[in-house]
Amino acid sequence: MKVLVISQAGMHEYCQAIFRFLRDEVELTVIVPEIFYPHHVGTANALALERPRASEGYRLVPVPLKDPHNYTRGFRLFPLLKAIRANAPDVIHVWDEARSFILMQTLFIQRLLGLKARLACYAFENLPFRFKPLFDPLWRFAWRSVDGITASNSEALMNLESMNLLAPRVSERIFWGTPLEFFVGKERNTAKKAQQLEFPFLVGGVGGLLPQKGFDTLLDAVALLPPRAHCVLIGSGPMEGVLKERASLPDLAGRVHFMGQVPPEKMVDYMSCFDVLAVPSRTTSTWKEQFGKVIPEAMACNVPVVGSDSGAIPEVIGDAGLIFPEGNVKALGEQLLKLVEHPEMAQELAAKGSKRVHDELSAESFAKKHVKFYRQLLI
Repeated sequence: MKVLVISQAGMHEYCQAIFRFLRDEVELTVIVPEIFYPHHVGTANALALERPRASEGYRLVPVPLKDPHNYTRGFRLFPLLKAIRANAPDVIHVWDEARSFILMQTLFIQRLLGLKARLACYAFENLPFRFKPLFDPLWRFAWRSVDGITASNSEALMNLESMNLLAPRVSERIFWGTPLEFFVGKERNTAKKAQQLEFPFLVGGVGGLLPQKGFDTLLDAVALLPPRAHCVLIGSGPMEGVLKERASLPDLAGRVHFMGQVPPEKMVDYMSCFDVLAVPSRTTSTWKEQFGKVIPEAMACNVPVVGSDSGAIPEVIGDAGLIFPEGNVKALGEQLLKLVEHPEMAQELAAKGSKRVHDELSAESFAKKHVKFYRQLLI
């Protein structure tokens, strides 16, 4: 089975970990941007772009973007057409949203060349959307050529179903794949000593210091915990000043530690210090949590997770963590206090998380489930 993946992030080492599992089951070719400057505003773990070695066992085909600073404008059409035609795949999988311009380009090329390849996309977008009135008939006509869709969360599929775009296509929720080789946890006390974070109980928060990430809720909740509980925030962003001002008040003074941006290779060192990871995201009119990739990263490091009920967080955590209503300081404080007072509960959740990330949230799981999905497309 020949599979062609088109991914704007395909040169990231995380994606390459997935490709290494896919290559064992399919003849894999990956189209990636020739040059791409990703924007990771306020995030703690932006990755450098790397080309895989020739021995990786799959083909990597660089194609120029129209604008290397804005991948949403798509690839240059004729180089993309040439790359697709040269590969004659059985399945084309566009790792982009259901309304992405790259998917539209691929649909156009498929029809232009008369390809019989099955076509699918992989979506994250979980807010309801509508095509612009001018383009709605065009998109609905083009979608007749889409044979399947996978998504990182259930709401992405539900939104397409509400638009009558899902059936009769093959569809499946397949969680994004975390490369576990990058997240091997270290012994907690040793990690705390190495990072000079030797506090009895440490609540971690990772991500952009943005309003929708809810770290103000987290600090208010930590203030409700016993003084031995401290908080460490990894990341930067426009909320940093406000959060530092909150952390300076008497009920939190000396208990909140701002690490700023941390290189990707150092994330495990810090994550291994956490007694719990908090993911207090808040839904806005234009955003809600689509996956929360720090969740499986923490699970892989044997760290229990407490998350809000924003977007996909509850389904990603499953029964391997605790959930609270987004924006509810008291409820978050109560969930964190359970783990402060009951270390055996924290150990149990960490063990469940470790199993869950291996079974459902790993790069290997992502690849295996997609191979089954590709075979379904070809039936």
